[in-house]
Amino acid sequence: MNNYLILAENDESQWDDETGAKYHFPIKYKNLVLPGTKFIYYKGGLRNKEFADKRLLDSQHYFGMGEIGTVYEDTEHPKRLFAEVVNYEQFSHGVFWKNNDNEHFEEVSRSNHFRDGVRTIPKDRFQKIIDAAGVVEVTLPTTTAIHISEGELLIPLPKDIKVKKETGTHFPQPSKENGDLGEKIVFDFLKSSLGQQEQSTLKWHALEGETPGYDISYINEKKEKICIEVKSTVAKKFPYLNITINELNTSIQEPFYYLYLVSDIKSLNPKIEKIRGPFLEDEFLIEPIAFKIYRKEI
Repeated sequence: MNNYLILAENDESQWDDETGAKYHFPIKYKNLVLPGTKFIYYKGGLRNKEFADKRLLDSQHYFGMGEIGTVYEDTEHPKRLFAEVVNYEQFSHGVFWKNNDNEHFEEVSRSNHFRDGVRTIPKDRFQKIIDAAGVVEVTLPTTTAIHISEGELLIPLPKDIKVKKETGTHFPQPSKENGDLGEKIVFDFLKSSLGQQEQSTLKWHALEGETPGYDISYINEKKEKICIEVKSTVAKKFPYLNITINELNTSIQEPFYYLYLVSDIKSLNPKIEKIRGPFLEDEFLIEPIAFKIYRKEI
C-alpha cells in the first residue's frame, strides 16, 4: 500500500464523523480511502470559539494519525461512504500546516487545495508531519503480538482482530528470555532514534531490577518523562494484552505512559506497536483474571 492521505475534519459538520473511530466521506474519494491506507487528520482554522478547547491549535493544523479499516456504504446517503478508523493516535501537540521555513507540509499546486476533504500526500511529506509531531513511526501488523503472563489484568484490543483457532493454548507461554529480548529491541530502537540529549536520559529499569510500573524511561526535549512498558512474544497475532495492577495504576499516575508491544521478536523483522495510556474502563474492556488470597488470622 503506497497511498498516504490527509483527512480533513471540521469542528462543525452535517456528517456523522467520529474522530478516531469512523470517517464520513463522498463517494468520489472511494478509490483513495481504501483499507490499510495510513492517514493524518487535518483541521482548518478556528471559526467558532466554542470549539477552541477541543482543538490542539486555533490555526490550520494536523492533529492525529491512523489507518483505514473497513469501508462501508451509508444507507441513508447513497453518494457517501463510511470508513472505520483503526490504530488512531492523537498527536501530543498540533502541527501547524507550514514548517519552520513557512512552506506547506503538503504539495499545494492550486489555490483551493485545502477545500478537498481527502487529499493524497507523498510518503516523505507524510513522514515530515509525523516527525514534527514527535511520533515514532513503526511498522504495524494487522494484528499485534502479546506477552501472556499469569495473574494480570486483561485488556482486549479492537473487535475486528481475528484470531485463528488452534488446539491447546493459542499463544506461546512467556519466558524471561523473550521478555528481555523484547525490552532490548525497544531499548536499541530508542537509542538509534532519539536525539542525543534524550539518549543521555534513557534508562532500562528492568535491567537494573527496578519495578516502577514500566521497563524503560527517558526525558524528552520538552522535559517530559516518557514511561514505557514493554510486552513481547514470538507470536505474530493476538487479540488482547495483559498488564499488572502496578502497571495499570502507573499508567494513570504518569501523564506520558506508553505500552510498546513487540511481536515476532525472534524474526529478522520484529514489529512494534505503541499504545498510549492511561488504560481506563471507559475506553478499554478490563477483566480481572486472578486474585490474591490471604488466610484470615483467627
